[in-house]
Amino acid sequence: MSNLIVEPRTGRKVEFRLFPLSVGELLAEEGPLESRRLLERRLRYGMYPEVITNDDPASIILEVANSYLFRDVLEYQTVKGPDALRRLLQALALQAGGEVSFNELASLLGVDKATIDRYSIAL
Repeated sequence: MSNLIVEPRTGRKVEFRLFPLSVGELLAEEGPLESRRLLERRLRYGMYPEVITNDDPASIILEVANSYLFRDVLEYQTVKGPDALRRLLQALALQAGGEVSFNELASLLGVDKATIDRYSIAL
């Protein structure tokens, strides 16, 4: 996506990578019983620090989706239907770890296979 933006960022850009917390870090901080109690929540929302420390992790995930996916991807890629993109992401999340068929996704979402292919490239 950065290749599509022609505005130079010289002097205005700081780039860093934030990795999720590791299971070892969480075990050391809270112990095995608390880690086990929170396992389902962490599998659902991930283990980024802000998600773990926030009482409403769904709001953090929604904010990331809205700011990255539904602003940047829609603006800089050939994605015309935000509702179809949102339904595609939900369908993909439900199939995590399994094989994905573009034909099956297209049928499920009521769009053609080419649209699924184009949206998957944008993501």
